[in-house]
Amino acid sequence: MVSYGLLKACAEAAECSKPKLTLEPVCHDKISHVNLIRSICGTNNVFVVAATQSYLYVLEWTGGYLKLKKRVDTKEPVTCIHMTPNAVIFGSDKIYELDLKTFVREGK
Repeated sequence: MVSYGLLKACAEAAECSKPKLTLEPVCHDKISHVNLIRSICGTNNVFVVAATQSYLYVLEWTGGYLKLKKRVDTKEPVTCIHMTPNAVIFGSDKIYELDLKTFVREGK
């Protein structure tokens, strides 16, 4: 059994107990009030999808920052997002599929 005092002393001595973080923007497009976010690693790229009250944004991680690839208007707020290596499936007023190669949206 390890005493609380010893455990606390070890935790305070460890470097990971006081991490140093520096934050900087990685997306230069003005996207705010995000209520859902998802990401997926493809074979050659990383996509991040962010949903706001009126839009679904598809961003690609390129050269150390996020580049906007597609902005989709939504009639209702997006309530769910599922990502596959080839598409984004999201729910708004109905279920949509957005192809990650052509960025064409199809409703179901």
